[in-house]
Amino acid sequence: MGAAAKNTVLITGSSSGWNVMAAPVMVAAGQVALTVLAAATDGTDQLRYLVGNDTRGFIQAWETLPNAEFLAFMRARFLGTP
Repeated sequence: MGAAAKNTVLITGSSSGWNVMAAPVMVAAGQVALTVLAAATDGTDQLRYLVGNDTRGFIQAWETLPNAEFLAFMRARFLGTP
């Protein structure tokens, strides 16, 4: 399977049913593996690790936008809907 055919899928549940968001893979598997290794061996209680630069914009939006605006941002990004 070529790189363009691979997708990352996020499935979310809500009162209106299940939604599926998909986006092209932006992070190399090796980069994910290195982050998992670091997480497993760093000796801390940290629960979340960012992998790749593409996640940083999503985290910033999640931290700064009200929930409704964040959901609209994510839907626009992954589903192409306003």
